[in-house]
Amino acid sequence: MNNQTIQNNFSTSDAWLASTLMALGEKLVDVARNNSPRALFVFEPSVTLPERVESYKRGVLRLEPQQLFVQNKLLKNRLYSCG
Repeated sequence: MNNQTIQNNFSTSDAWLASTLMALGEKLVDVARNNSPRALFVFEPSVTLPERVESYKRGVLRLEPQQLFVQNKLLKNRLYSCG
């Protein structure tokens, strides 16, 4: 899993983490490709974001499965519409 901070934004190449953050209300601001086969999902910084990422990594985060499914579908739509 590749997580990094780009110009004060949080980014990850982990699509499931990105879907989870979206389901929790974090704002996805960009899907960057940068001549790479892997997309980078870029999120606006927030007070809750670091704790949510850490909870995801530790496997203790809980959310409704339906929310995750819907957000993953929206993320894929956005990913493939970006070319």
